[in-house]
Amino acid sequence: MKLLLTAFEPFGGETVNPAQEAVKLLPEQLGSVTIVKCDVPTVFGKSVEIVTDAIALHRPDAVLCI
Repeated sequence: MKLLLTAFEPFGGETVNPAQEAVKLLPEQLGSVTIVKCDVPTVFGKSVEIVTDAIALHRPDAVLCI
């Protein structure tokens, strides 16, 4: 199984997004699940494009947006 995990870059003037940091800590393989990670910018319209492109590129079985 392939899982795409997305997390937003820091926003609101912050330098760190805890959700993004948590995703970074996950391994690339967890049991039978391959984890693909995607950082999502907080730019209007660009975030959808980035996630859509990642889905097309990696063809995951599931997508989890953190």
